[in-house]
Amino acid sequence: MFEPKTISLVFSDLAIKACCLKRVRGGHKVVFLVEKKLPPGCVFNGRIADLAVFEENLKDFYRENFPHFKNKKARLGINEQEVFFSAENKPAGHETLLSQTARSLEADLPFKTSEAKIALQTTDPDTFQVVAVDGKILKSTVASFTKIGFEIETAFPLPQALQALVGSQRDPYVLISSEENNLLFFVCHQNTIVFSSSLYLKAQIESSKDPINKTTDEVLEEYSQRFPDAIQLRNIFLVGKDSETLKSFFLERSFNPAIIPFLDQIDYQYREDLINNHRLLALAAKKEAQIEFLPLTRQLQAGRSSINLAFSKRVVLLILVVLFALALLGLGYIFFGRGWLNRNGKVVNNSGTSKKVATESTLLKPKEPTVPPEPKIATPTPTQTPAVNRADYSVRILNGSGAASAAGSARDFLVAKGYQINSVGNADNFNYLSTQVQIKASKAAINEILTKDLKERYDLISGSPLAESEPFDILVTIGKK
Repeated sequence: MFEPKTISLVFSDLAIKACCLKRVRGGHKVVFLVEKKLPPGCVFNGRIADLAVFEENLKDFYRENFPHFKNKKARLGINEQEVFFSAENKPAGHETLLSQTARSLEADLPFKTSEAKIALQTTDPDTFQVVAVDGKILKSTVASFTKIGFEIETAFPLPQALQALVGSQRDPYVLISSEENNLLFFVCHQNTIVFSSSLYLKAQIESSKDPINKTTDEVLEEYSQRFPDAIQLRNIFLVGKDSETLKSFFLERSFNPAIIPFLDQIDYQYREDLINNHRLLALAAKKEAQIEFLPLTRQLQAGRSSINLAFSKRVVLLILVVLFALALLGLGYIFFGRGWLNRNGKVVNNSGTSKKVATESTLLKPKEPTVPPEPKIATPTPTQTPAVNRADYSVRILNGSGAASAAGSARDFLVAKGYQINSVGNADNFNYLSTQVQIKASKAAINEILTKDLKERYDLISGSPLAESEPFDILVTIGKK
């Protein structure tokens, strides 16, 4: 039976997931759907927090499901937390728009513009969908999957896969995806995602009405500021678990909620598994016409292929050299190998002449080697480890919890400990549960002391090392705990 040759991959705070869908009349059929649970803290807020642990679990996941993955290319989903959305009006030239977009996004991007990978797509006669990702993070993530054995064909923003479930809508709307312990909010204007947000739930959906209403109000306020002349945003599309409960919430507030019937079009015996994996399934069912980050991922694959090709060429060349050498030895034996060594130590060749050769008794004996005097072993002088001084390290503090004065309170606490504060600000979102610490590799000596200091107040997780080019040595993002 024909089986699709492409699988889809996503990862979240809780698991790595993969599936394969086959198109059938009226929708899709699940060929396989597998997942591997991740240990706590391995992925945090959709971002890989512990790369070594993540890759170890990814390796086990690949081995356990190798029959499913063998000889198949893969489509990797990019989480909402790693994607920045915007909309731009169309100018005359596409290349001009790219450079203009990079400049206009410089103040808003949560990563450096020079490291951003930006893609554009026409979504309206006068509008471009702008999608930006951190090129370094994307490359690192794809590399983790590639070196395990996956053949990543493309990387695709998950929010756009979910947007495709709604279809074309002229009126503005909010798309809410509910899966695991988080809600993703995507605001669409003229078929273009203009911004997104995420909400992590601390309790069951029935007890989370207040934070859901608060996030909804923030989304509406942001939309009205960006599009003051647009019609009021009242349409809400829902997909995933607890959609019925969410629908009742929004009906109470006089919105126009509608549940997307996407999962009804998928043939699979376990309905609950479909609900808990609808983001992965949306990625697997997505259309090819949307934005994909192809050049980077294909470059990685091409790099790996070129290495294998170069290795194969070297092997072939080595074999040819060995065969040539054997051929020369064979010819030498045919033409020169008829001479023989007589008992007096003479070689008699075909012409009858003879030459004296050295025998064992005529060889010079080698001189006895002179034993050099044994060197004196110098006793190393112990070096003292320099003391770590908190005042030698500059710290940037970000409020990732949303609580008022959270960053200011942390600043006062660290100043009292003796640290030098570089600056204070807000994080890219307010969904950090634990406080995240990132330190330059060259400043790792402070790690133990800093961890001990912060644990007096906060629950900690370690983030990826800071770039050495940053103007500060430590980045502390304050979480809710």
